[in-house]
Amino acid sequence: MAKCEFSECSNFGSLLRFSTDFEETALELYQKGVSGAAAELFSTLAQKHKKRLDELELARREKLREEILEPITDFDSKKYKPNLNISDPVKMAIELEEKMVQFYTDVSNRWKTIQREISRICERFAKQNEDFVSKLKAL
Repeated sequence: MAKCEFSECSNFGSLLRFSTDFEETALELYQKGVSGAAAELFSTLAQKHKKRLDELELARREKLREEILEPITDFDSKKYKPNLNISDPVKMAIELEEKMVQFYTDVSNRWKTIQREISRICERFAKQNEDFVSKLKAL
């Protein structure tokens, strides 16, 4: 797995970095070779997470300026850090996607006061992650 930092979030820039850590980790997980029923779904999810990573990078470049330095308080990023020490790739994917649902749901509310468009991206990502979890659990 990628050595993503999943570091503490002290400002909106670090929230965005945490988001890209999630997407990079998911992309790497889904690009690993798996066999059986999971192979096609993992390939599809890799493509979706790559597109999401690109969308986050574009939003960071085009939508954020000074907002990125705006401090945040009372945000415990540790509760969103996924357990990546699971040997079964499908169970690891479920763990990762469930943490992403929780993270994107919570941070969408934080972004509403700073950058509404980023908030909408996070809301959409949370809904997509819920769908991904359902598909993974159906395997």
